[in-house]
Amino acid sequence: MTTSDVIEVIPHDEVLCLRVLPRRLDAGTATTLEHEVSLAALDRPGVPLVLDLSNVKFAPSVALGAFVNMLRGMGMSQRKTFFVGVNQQLRGTLAVTRLDAMITVREKLDHVLSEIK
Repeated sequence: MTTSDVIEVIPHDEVLCLRVLPRRLDAGTATTLEHEVSLAALDRPGVPLVLDLSNVKFAPSVALGAFVNMLRGMGMSQRKTFFVGVNQQLRGTLAVTRLDAMITVREKLDHVLSEIK
């Protein structure tokens, strides 16, 4: 299992599962998150990406921008991308900004695994 200050790679055969560690995604953390997710994705090409946001309690607009950039990068590689563990406040923010149309949100990793089979 690989861990940094921002993400933890959760070993899994079928997906690249990354747990976001900070409770708040400020500008510096969001930039680091975007970079580390991109690097981790390069190590596991072709498998779906699951970003576990269960630790995240607040994500300001800069974090939403980082999510958009990550999604664009994953979309260009045709990689399916899922968010799991998204709290109600963040879900509301995703809905208001219409990012919920770009992001596939599931409750748990198990739901993603059922969907991709």
